[in-house]
Amino acid sequence: MTRGHIEIIQTAEQPTTDLESVGWSFDSHAQVLSQDSETEAITLVLQLPPGYRRWAGTHEHTAELYVLSGFLTIGDVTLGAGTYQLLPGGVMQGQWRADEACSVWMKTDGTPKFNPNRGGGERLPDPLNTTKMDWIISPIPGPPCGLLLKPLRVDTETGASTFLSGIVPQYHYPFIEYHRCVEESFLIRGDIRLGNSGLMTAGSYFYRPPYISHGPFYSHAGKLGLSSTDAPLDNHYIDDPFRSAEQNLADSQYEAPAPNLLST
Repeated sequence: MTRGHIEIIQTAEQPTTDLESVGWSFDSHAQVLSQDSETEAITLVLQLPPGYRRWAGTHEHTAELYVLSGFLTIGDVTLGAGTYQLLPGGVMQGQWRADEACSVWMKTDGTPKFNPNRGGGERLPDPLNTTKMDWIISPIPGPPCGLLLKPLRVDTETGASTFLSGIVPQYHYPFIEYHRCVEESFLIRGDIRLGNSGLMTAGSYFYRPPYISHGPFYSHAGKLGLSSTDAPLDNHYIDDPFRSAEQNLADSQYEAPAPNLLST
């Protein structure tokens, strides 16, 4: 893992780059939130202009999409705001089309290279319209009542996950914690104040390597966020919000692996 700690950045303040160099059409623009310098795995927000088109083809590595605004059509399937789509590496995708401006969160497992007009005969997984999914009470012990989840993708082997998280207005999470996994999160709407790092509003993002201390939390309006981990998520509570990752690692290194409590 070669991504550093990012806490907190705002999407609108990130420079815009194009994806033409990795095989995308010339008008594919993105704001990069974080990228692994070794594997080139990336998390970004795509900004697709009205009339956007991209050829049929495949991504070299598995990608995940969540439509933030507008409509994105892939082949003959149209994804509206709030839709999640898994795009396995090497599986053929139809042409991308956006007749109006469209904003899309995207995360890849490796380089975001696109190969036009190349791919196997496998079928893409069905998209998830998250607006019609039921919320579940978080199965991960620790948080006070008021935190809800919509699991979108869970790897049964590694425990890596992607999920929506929602919290109610005036939510107070009075604890300081760390996790033994990577945690990254993009705020779709609402607000949440992180006691030792600042205020997140719509478009805010963080990337935390394992063992980073954070908290406590408070949300005035409630929030909807999109989060992912690289292993099962578990909560470890401490007293010092500025306790070092090295200290947290030393305390937890003899504990059993975290159980995988999320499922889709």
